[in-house]
Amino acid sequence: MFNNTDINESFQSSYYWLIVAAFCSIVWIVYLTYYNSRVVGFFLTLAINRFLKYGYLKIGSFSLSVLSGKIMFREVLWITEDYSVRLKLGYAIFRWWQPLIKKDFNEDLSHSDTRLSLYLENVEFHLYNYSSNFSELEKIFGLDQNIIPPDKLNTSLHDDKSKNDSAVLLNKKRWQWRDLIPVIKLDISNSRIIFGNYLMPQSLMITSREMRMVYTTKPSSTPFDLFMHIVKCRADNFKIMLVPSPKYSGKADEPPRCMGEGFALVRSSNVEIYYYQDEPGLVPYEPESVYLANGDVISVRTWPCWGMDIKCGKNTDFSYGPWCERQRSFLYKFFLPANYVPLKASELPQPGQLRVCRSFDFKMSVQNDVTFDLLFTKQTETQAVHMNFKQGSYLEFTIPWFLDEPQYTFTLTGQLMHVDASTSLMYRNLLECETLEFFIKVKYSTYWNDFQDWVYDLTACRATAHLLYQHKIFFSDLIDDWSSKAHPDIYSFIPYNVKLNLMIKEFEIVVLTNEWNWIDCFGTSTENGNSHIAVTGDMFDLTLQLPFDDYLPETVACKLFIRGESAEGFVYLPENYSSRHMLIAMSDHLKLLSREGLVKNEAASEEPKDKKWHRLCLKENGWVDVVTSPIVAFSMVYTYHPMPLLYTGKELGSFNTEEIDAEESILIPFRLIPLRPLRPQNPSKKKSKHHSQNKTSGGDDEFDASELEPDNISIELEIGPSVLKAYGSLVACALEFKENYLGSYQNFTDLSKNVDFSNINVPYNLGTDDDGVKYSSKTNEDTFRSTSTSVDNFDARMYRSFNLMFHLTLHDVQGHLVKHCTNDGPPCPSVFMERMVVEVDKRYHETMLQVLFSPIIVVCKDNIERLDQHSHLQTGYLTLSALQIRGHAMFSHKGLPIDSETLEYAWLIEVTMGDFVGRLTSSQLQIIVESLQAFVVMVSDKENKLVRPQEFPPCQHMVPQPECTKSSVINLKPCPTVADLKYEFVRLSVDCIDFHMVEAGSALSLQINPIRLAKCNIFNSKTMEGLTILLPKISLKHYVSTLPIDITTEAFNSESNTWLESGGLKLGPIHIDLSKTLLDLRLLNTQQDFLRFHDQRSQRLHFLWNMQTCGCVGGCAFFGNNRNGPKFFNPSPDDYSENINVAVPYVTDFVDKSMSFGFGQSLLRNQEYVF
Repeated sequence: MFNNTDINESFQSSYYWLIVAAFCSIVWIVYLTYYNSRVVGFFLTLAINRFLKYGYLKIGSFSLSVLSGKIMFREVLWITEDYSVRLKLGYAIFRWWQPLIKKDFNEDLSHSDTRLSLYLENVEFHLYNYSSNFSELEKIFGLDQNIIPPDKLNTSLHDDKSKNDSAVLLNKKRWQWRDLIPVIKLDISNSRIIFGNYLMPQSLMITSREMRMVYTTKPSSTPFDLFMHIVKCRADNFKIMLVPSPKYSGKADEPPRCMGEGFALVRSSNVEIYYYQDEPGLVPYEPESVYLANGDVISVRTWPCWGMDIKCGKNTDFSYGPWCERQRSFLYKFFLPANYVPLKASELPQPGQLRVCRSFDFKMSVQNDVTFDLLFTKQTETQAVHMNFKQGSYLEFTIPWFLDEPQYTFTLTGQLMHVDASTSLMYRNLLECETLEFFIKVKYSTYWNDFQDWVYDLTACRATAHLLYQHKIFFSDLIDDWSSKAHPDIYSFIPYNVKLNLMIKEFEIVVLTNEWNWIDCFGTSTENGNSHIAVTGDMFDLTLQLPFDDYLPETVACKLFIRGESAEGFVYLPENYSSRHMLIAMSDHLKLLSREGLVKNEAASEEPKDKKWHRLCLKENGWVDVVTSPIVAFSMVYTYHPMPLLYTGKELGSFNTEEIDAEESILIPFRLIPLRPLRPQNPSKKKSKHHSQNKTSGGDDEFDASELEPDNISIELEIGPSVLKAYGSLVACALEFKENYLGSYQNFTDLSKNVDFSNINVPYNLGTDDDGVKYSSKTNEDTFRSTSTSVDNFDARMYRSFNLMFHLTLHDVQGHLVKHCTNDGPPCPSVFMERMVVEVDKRYHETMLQVLFSPIIVVCKDNIERLDQHSHLQTGYLTLSALQIRGHAMFSHKGLPIDSETLEYAWLIEVTMGDFVGRLTSSQLQIIVESLQAFVVMVSDKENKLVRPQEFPPCQHMVPQPECTKSSVINLKPCPTVADLKYEFVRLSVDCIDFHMVEAGSALSLQINPIRLAKCNIFNSKTMEGLTILLPKISLKHYVSTLPIDITTEAFNSESNTWLESGGLKLGPIHIDLSKTLLDLRLLNTQQDFLRFHDQRSQRLHFLWNMQTCGCVGGCAFFGNNRNGPKFFNPSPDDYSENINVAVPYVTDFVDKSMSFGFGQSLLRNQEYVF
């Protein structure tokens, strides 16, 4: 029997052991669950770091499940001298239970089952150093190798050499693991890749929320390689950003736009990446052979393929700009600093050695709509060029990897689909095109500072460009922000040449021509209230050459050439213009006369007018075609003086040679030598005419911009045979184009802007007689001298002037004097001209303009029924043997603020006409008058005039009129403008007028020989404006025919037709003087003082200094010595022999332009005729 006491003691003992076992089990389970993996990770960290020679590895936890084939790890950290890898969570699944299937070596394994899967969470790779590259620089420059000790460097080099030697003994057995693991899948959640450190202001960060990657192999692209590595990746919420570097303590440049963590360069909802690389085989001992599809065999050299393809999905945005370029430069210079060592040619692998890749190919395409923002900053304000393009756009480039020539080439190609570009200006429109192809080719030399050649080829299709003058300033600011802010340094100078080729197939170029440069910035181009001029064509070819192949050159010549084919001109008036209906009505009812003399009724024509492509310039939208030409050529040579950044006095004094090494102290003086002639001098020691440190913003007499050598612009424009429809609206829009793009109103004003018009056009207050002011020379000098304010950083180069030489040639012009034509009415009169040439010679102090026409013929037809013998009267004509128009503008900058433009204080015009001969019937004369009347009405267009946006225009002192402090001195309120005070004269000379108005059996003849007309705004001391006309001889005669009007054709004989003079009138000479009464003498005195002040230096207006001369008849320097002036009102038969005031071609022999020009003599090519 068992004792109860023993039983109880045994039970109690077992119970205690049960409690202990249970507690141990709980502890063991808790340990296995929560601590085993961490302990294993701790000991695994110790074991690995004991044998790890490079970096430090830490594993927070590690667990292994053999049954499921799963390995889990947490808090993995690997830190080296160059980079770090951080991992929060990850696991790997190895499916060991799947059967092993052996396959051929070059077989496609992408369809095999996945045996190995990886999952990583919160992965970060941070590259913050590049020790191997820095150590290589130490070796190249002969420095102590402190970054990587020599023993470790030699070991690594020996290892690399042994690897290369073993790679030659290639064996396919090393790749048999692919049968075991044919496909590897990797999923990464929340990954980041960072490049940068605290030494640079911004770091580059690549992030993705979800990444799914698959690695496998496929057959190689060539039979000589083993296989092709394939990596497919899909990344969601993909971003590439520039983020501020932590602990950076230097000066930081603010980004133009910052969203979230930093500036986003690339953002996309999903990105697909396809990476491929051939595993190279051995170079065969026999020549490589390729079998073609037709069975032929050819011997070529093939290369292993290596590249990457990226496809961007929805919500893809790109951003870049000058700020991004500066940050890229910081990153590139830190991680890849220049070693200044010439590149060595790559050795071609020999038979039995490993094949090498020739280049790396990259391609990126978009599968949905994409936006691209080009951002830059102007005075802390962000500006942008915003671009949208659609699916099908792509970009691809090739990076050479094998160098077998003295030069290697980088190529970049791509195409953008349905591009829509706009700017951040109030007027957004910039560019629209269906396709934009680009090809960039850059040739580099093996020497880092050798010549480089950059070629940009752009091809656009069906493009519409909107141009404003403000775009010129906009893109100039972009280029200035993009340009380097560093001082020139010959030790970092690289010569290069840039060539830009732009070709547009089917283009439209649209400019805005509102009065005073008002612009309606809202709505489309056909819905807003803007008037337009557009140029369209089938081909636009532009070539631009920018040579930057010299260090600190004195001048740089940029060449531009533009060629347009099948060009057409259009004009558009908005719906709120009353003249729009008149313009469209005349366009819809046109009857034109062709070059062959046939009448074309465009309104009744069944053929479509618009056979060409147009996006905006459509007839149904109100656009009217005005001119056509098969070819237009434009060339320009711009020679400018570069403006390198100069060293200031503080910067020159900051070079302390005691704080730098000996080599740099020797090099500093040589670095500064090229900039010393341009450096501003200290005015206290020496006054420099061009570069004074302390200059004034006013009109300081010590500085004269004309003493600087000017920049030169040479322009030639040639237009082929053209047909012009002379709408008055075209001329009105052309004049506004000149003012808005080349004149005084280049800055546009939004129509929605609120402007106070109450004080506009305030009349002058001449005051009373008691307020008169005596104009002494001292008072006049003080009146026109601006207030001087010192400027510390004055750079005279900013005020360098430019010379312009412009040459325009129009060939074989046919014009139509447009009028409203009925179905049974006559056609519009036509004008024929073989050539017209415009020459402009613009300089700092003057501009000379010359327009020369070849003989002009005007043909006019009527539809009056006449007998056959009088049928020739149905066509009338007017001819002008020659026409020359010359204009001479005189400029001055005396007494003006230095930042203001020169003012025009004189404008002189001379018109010289040859023999004017014509024969018209009364109906034909009426047709011409109707056309001219419609032309004049549409040019003036008084019903649609706009108000000046400025409350007050600038006065003669180039300040707003109410702000002018000189108005009290000259006793005129408000102060007069330059247009009110400048001197103007117009001189007209006609050799002969022989005009006949005829009808059947009757003729009226008018002969005037010659005509002299002169008009100026300083006529005499008692009048303001005056007009003088001289008609030496006028003859008016009437003739009648002796033959009956209704004579038959058979009985008509022109030899027997006798004309009798039935009446006549002869007059001459006739002198006509007209003048405008002067309201107040003080206004005339103000004008004369204004002219004397600005003409004092050159004294080109002789009548101001010699009261016995008159400006109209030689009292000024017009086109030299004004040889036509003294005898202008004294015509004589000797004028033809002396070539004075007659339209007879003549070239004068002179050395400089102070002498006179003959009729038809070229301004730009001395001693030559214009044509």
